[in-house]
Amino acid sequence: MSTDKSNSKSGFSIPKNYFEGLEDSVLSRLKTEERTTSGQHGFEVPEGYFEGLEQTVLQRVENKSKVIPLFKRKKVLLLSGIAAAIALLFTLLPDQNNITFKDLKTTEISLYIEEGNIELTDDELISIIGKDIDLTESYEENPVNEEALLDYLSENDIENEIMYLD
Repeated sequence: MSTDKSNSKSGFSIPKNYFEGLEDSVLSRLKTEERTTSGQHGFEVPEGYFEGLEQTVLQRVENKSKVIPLFKRKKVLLLSGIAAAIALLFTLLPDQNNITFKDLKTTEISLYIEEGNIELTDDELISIIGKDIDLTESYEENPVNEEALLDYLSENDIENEIMYLD
């Protein structure tokens, strides 16, 4: 905070000895006003005003018109009943989008397995697909050449891939 006192004067000034006679001047004004208004009241009420006041207030209250509500009770009950019926309908009806294995295409299943999402043996695949698949059928249609078989065996190391059959 700055201790600079260059702007210490305020924009207001009062005459010298102003507060010395202030109390006396205020009290003298109050006494003069008290003398002039001693017999007068600020408000006047007509005669008999309070005698008929109760009756006039009751007449005005009784004559008020009936308040018309914005929403009628029947409409609110009807709309809430419809909303409850719709909510009940959605909760009680079974889901119509049940997907079974019969709905899936064979290509989708094979793609799912090839991506490595699930590992199944050949017997498990046959039982899921539900068809009698002859695994030797593809070999009979496309016979393997002995030279191609020997080339494949010489190029690939199959010692780690030997399957033990029961």
